Amino acid sequence: MHTPFQDQEARDIQYLLNALEIKTIQNSPGPIYDQVEFYYDGFMQVCESDRLLDTLQKLYSEQKKKKIAEVQGLTFSLALENLKLGKKVARKGWNGKDMWLHAQFPDKHSKMNRPYIYMKAANDELVPWVASQSDLLEDDWEIIND
Repeated sequence: MHTPFQDQEARDIQYLLNALEIKTIQNSPGPIYDQVEFYYDGFMQVCESDRLLDTLQKLYSEQKKKKIAEVQGLTFSLALENLKLGKKVARKGWNGKDMWLHAQFPDKHSKMNRPYIYMKAANDELVPWVASQSDLLEDDWEIIND
């Protein structure tokens, strides 16, 4: 006998399958639990049958976050992580063209002893950079690909 909760769960699963553009799911017996297999974003996903709704909700939440980041841009914390990985970043809201930030990590031949962030300014000069309050709080950061 189906309860209203089970019917709502089935509707939620169907909604998420459609939203995530998952065409096919397949039940497969697992070693301990029954499993569900499906392809999402080019990869096969496997989860316990009774965890399907939770798994789909997590994937949907991650997808929404990615879409928001594509529209709005990165937070400063994500921009900083990319600087630490050696990438250049910039704000979409900056007025000057071709302005960006880059992190310098000194080695034994450097005159500086500690890492620092510098900016390529609109006049093509490389200058030290310190974040403003608005730089820290905006979500319009982007990675610059050379």
